[in-house]
Amino acid sequence: VNEKKILHNVSGYVNVGEMCALMGSSGAGKSTLLDILANIKTVGNISGSVYANSHRLTYNSNDQTRESRVESNVLAQDLDMRKISAYVMQDSNLYGCLTVYESVYFAALLRLPIDFNDKHQRVREILKILGLSHIANSLVGSETNRGISGGQKKRVSIGVEIVHLPDIIFLDEPTTGLDSLIAHEVIVSIYRLTRYNRTILCTIHQPSFNTFRLFHSVLLMSAGRVIFFGPTKKIREYFSSTCPTKFAFNDRMNPADFVIAVASSPNLYVANPNDKGITIEQLNSQFMESSLGLECSKVVQTLSSAVDVRLSSMTNALAPEKGTLLWYRAQIWDLVADLLFCVRVLSRRVLLRKVRNWYITLAETVM
Repeated sequence: VNEKKILHNVSGYVNVGEMCALMGSSGAGKSTLLDILANIKTVGNISGSVYANSHRLTYNSNDQTRESRVESNVLAQDLDMRKISAYVMQDSNLYGCLTVYESVYFAALLRLPIDFNDKHQRVREILKILGLSHIANSLVGSETNRGISGGQKKRVSIGVEIVHLPDIIFLDEPTTGLDSLIAHEVIVSIYRLTRYNRTILCTIHQPSFNTFRLFHSVLLMSAGRVIFFGPTKKIREYFSSTCPTKFAFNDRMNPADFVIAVASSPNLYVANPNDKGITIEQLNSQFMESSLGLECSKVVQTLSSAVDVRLSSMTNALAPEKGTLLWYRAQIWDLVADLLFCVRVLSRRVLLRKVRNWYITLAETVM
């Protein structure tokens, strides 16, 4: 089977409390990159490094255990991106018979620690951040029963995934299927999370001008290569004047549409006819040699070589030593307790669905 390389030396970074847009035309590799960063990509040969707070998790194509691939002095489980992040997919799997509050609350029961004191307060905080407090008691709705709007459902889906307030939030096309006004409301609600020092990485396709300005930085891709990475406010200046191959920008054009058009068909927008024939590989080389590209490489190198000590990586003197009988007993007890709690919560949710959809339950019983 012939292998196809999808990503080519992609580098970038997102600071704490910032929101970065992953942009590019269809097939540019945005979703693939997002899946790899979120550590949910399960197929293909992956090589490269991902750093979170200076801790490195290396991906490669060898059939090695995760422990043998970690190049750090901390435990492997401390480096699992899935433990410190949330991934919001395009499609939502909400139950139409539940209210907005109940949808987020059941997620809180399953995602937050059992001994978490006030889950109801956390749910109220999430609904306030996402602008859903006024519809907390409204049914989500389904194809047969009308409920909340599409944009509100998208925000509920986000709330379900981030109710535990992870450090990093990945979103795959959160505005798909929404008009520009509703899409802007969704991105605004996501933007509010940056005020809580959350790091957000989001793939987005053709945002409006007002939506585009909300992002702190942009990583623009084409054919699996980076042709721009830097502050959102500098992207127009880069392609119209800083880049060796200059592109003609129409003042009446949305900057987001302009850069995606350049990434898709650069030869149609070159300012100098002599530059026709420019390739994506050349645009990638020009960016890497630019001041923004050199700054990106310098920052990534600094972050990857920094030393950072986290409390979660320190040994707990009160905990039983790993590998002992007491340690295994504690692990089994925690697993059983968590399993029983999850079964109780899920049973409660199923019962609630059966009661509210009583006519479906009656039909199933008769048949």
